[in-house]
Amino acid sequence: MADILDAMSKLQKAHDYFGKAESLYKNINTVRDAAKIDPKDPKQLEKLVGITDKETQKLMKALNARAKATEEAAKAKFPDIPSNTTAKWAQWWKAADKSGMGSSQEKKARNAYLKALQAYDLLLRERTTYCDILIKQSGKQIKVYKGLVDVHKSAEKICLAVIKSPSTTGTAPQATAMKILLQFRAVPGPANRIWKAHEKIIKAAKAEKTKWEKVKKVNDVWIKDVQAKNMGDLVKKALAALGIDA
Repeated sequence: MADILDAMSKLQKAHDYFGKAESLYKNINTVRDAAKIDPKDPKQLEKLVGITDKETQKLMKALNARAKATEEAAKAKFPDIPSNTTAKWAQWWKAADKSGMGSSQEKKARNAYLKALQAYDLLLRERTTYCDILIKQSGKQIKVYKGLVDVHKSAEKICLAVIKSPSTTGTAPQATAMKILLQFRAVPGPANRIWKAHEKIIKAAKAEKTKWEKVKKVNDVWIKDVQAKNMGDLVKKALAALGIDA
């Protein structure tokens, strides 16, 4: 199974995952100025969509490639987080059993265990933070691609109005509107695939975050427990320096 960390890295490099696909969105965002368009003017009608034949092909190629990459990322799995805390814990208690609590061997093994717990804590924090980033960024992507679909729905309505209008029958504007309508029929398909894949990424990231937050709570308890033992040793040492038997 593919690693989602690698999949996201590829998605960023090849398809600007964190860039919100603004370059694609801006190409067709001119449809919001539909009220200013003269349907009798073919040039203005083309400007409405803002895409030439060459740009249309480029847009569809980019959308289909991005849809494929995003769906692959959505199918990928999070790798496990490595930890040697159990092994270090066993070494600590073995040292305590062999040399006694408070011995130099026990203290050394205890500190090694604490370092392992703290290193694990850092990895847990990194994973939950990464999940937060995925949730936030995929949420933005969903808005972009749903917006892309909505914009094209508006463009289609305008084109259909021109095509059906008796005043444009047999005219260049009608032919242009039909051409644009046929070209852009395919746009919602990959756009819908992209935002649906991002919904799956968000769902997976939320589940991953919840999973490791539970582990982190347990790890936090162990860190505090070992730190408390270390603090107890320091207090005993300080009291002994004052001549007080703890």
